[in-house]
Amino acid sequence: MKTKLIILGFVVIIGGLGLWVTKNQTASVVSTSDWKTYTTPNKLFSFDYPPTWFMSAVVREKFGGQDDLTWYVSNLKELPLPTTASFVLKDGQIMISFNTSGTNQKSTWVLDDFLKGCSSKEYLECKKVTINGIEFVRSVFLQNSKTQKATATILTALVNGGMYSFGGYTLIGPDESKQIAEMDKVFNTIKINSR
Repeated sequence: MKTKLIILGFVVIIGGLGLWVTKNQTASVVSTSDWKTYTTPNKLFSFDYPPTWFMSAVVREKFGGQDDLTWYVSNLKELPLPTTASFVLKDGQIMISFNTSGTNQKSTWVLDDFLKGCSSKEYLECKKVTINGIEFVRSVFLQNSKTQKATATILTALVNGGMYSFGGYTLIGPDESKQIAEMDKVFNTIKINSR
């Protein structure tokens, strides 16, 4: 009798825990139907981002002797959006960059080359993922500087010989997991025109 009560109590606890997890997972689902869509002028790629986020103007820099186009989106308006590839994050800020540095030149790289580059212990994650039919290498690592410690999530794709790089950055802290989940929602909307 005592064993039956213990088993019944265990079943009730597990069932309640399952209901709590299911309820909390359902509550975290966010619709992207009202998100803004940005498509690059040359229609190379597009992405969606929350309507409350802000987008910077295109940043032009020289990369390998050619113009490098970068777009930034962030959840905080009061930030100074980057004018170069370096920037300082504010508390609670999510910064995502979209870069087409290698799309004008044919690359001899393959995605496995990027996986080999992830072999150091600085990488928290490095794997292939597929987003909207395009294969990427997703690498996550800690980015430490003199002024801040951040988590960087980089997606790299090779399409038609061109390299696409998308990076998400957030400060290390109590909201880091939530902010990485928000970045992933934006990343999951990336569409590359494979022509």
